[in-house]
Amino acid sequence: MEHNAVKAVKEFFESVNSLLGLSVKCEIQVLERGKFPICRRNGCLAVVPLFFEHPDLKDNVRKVLMSELYSCYYLDKEKSGRLDINPGFMAKGICQAMGISFLSDDEIEYDLRNIRRMLFDDTENGCYFAVGQKLRESAFVSYEVVDIVRDGEEETLVTVRPIGHNLGKSERIMTEEELYQRCCNYRNLKDEKVDMRRNLVVISGPSGVGKDTIVKELLARYPNINKTVSVTTRTKRSNETDGVDYYFVTKEQFYEYQMNGSLVEYELYDGNYYGTLYEEVERYTENEPLILVIDIRGRRSVMMRYPMAKAVFITPPSFEVLKARITSRKENSPAEIEHRLTVATDELEQATKYDYVVTNEDVEICVRQLADIVNQKV
Repeated sequence: MEHNAVKAVKEFFESVNSLLGLSVKCEIQVLERGKFPICRRNGCLAVVPLFFEHPDLKDNVRKVLMSELYSCYYLDKEKSGRLDINPGFMAKGICQAMGISFLSDDEIEYDLRNIRRMLFDDTENGCYFAVGQKLRESAFVSYEVVDIVRDGEEETLVTVRPIGHNLGKSERIMTEEELYQRCCNYRNLKDEKVDMRRNLVVISGPSGVGKDTIVKELLARYPNINKTVSVTTRTKRSNETDGVDYYFVTKEQFYEYQMNGSLVEYELYDGNYYGTLYEEVERYTENEPLILVIDIRGRRSVMMRYPMAKAVFITPPSFEVLKARITSRKENSPAEIEHRLTVATDELEQATKYDYVVTNEDVEICVRQLADIVNQKV
């Protein structure tokens, strides 16, 4: 007989699929015990009914957790279990769309920790930390956990060995609460901006692959497709127009954009800043196809803020063809060419993280393929 917890997870996934027009599925495994009411384990979604159905587990905690798990499965393009985009952003977008009160990780963990202590008396499931676990990225640069013991029903004591900048100091014993507060500094996403619009398409590719030529041809042939204009601190060239090629600003103006949260993404390249303004995205309606030509690091930022955006990687027919294209430009020194090829090698390895990969062997074909992706509704 199917557990109520399993039914609840399936129904939640189906409701999100219906809302977003997706078909995210997962294999569900039932566990008797666990540190979390629901989590990913060995590629499966593991549910602990005893924890998941506990009367003290708040309903919105349960739903936010399911939203995060849904986001994990959606974002795991390579099916590797590793994510390069924080699923919390998409989870927030799902909660916004479904009218669910979104919670910070700290609020969720506080609720889970209290129930965990009531349910389990072993350190493996009753304590947040596991022996030898790297805790969180902000924690294991400072401490290594060497022992955990339960001290009565309420307290958990953790022995840590200082590492990193604390190396050389003596081992010390902290309460779980103390170590958690000291080391596990979660990013609070409650105030972060997330928009579930579908009209965005991120286009990336290595230098020399022909992105500019393809996009110029795409915009000329398909007037319904729009492109964002980036803001930059680079000096305007004689053949460029402000507001068309770029928005040219001073570094002081760019810093102001950074400080007041006006940028979706930004990068420093060759001593100059480049970025995309929120207002540049939002001046187009959700029904107007909009492309953003940005690099791989910028893609991650865009996909966090706009989880339903599509990402397209333009690749050359071969590395030899790319090398010939870069060399034929005669715009760079041998050292600069070598640097660009090294960067291109790294970028090509990231292609699998994109939703689509389009090979630029023939510009005509490439433009048509890209237009089909940009104009499709789902």
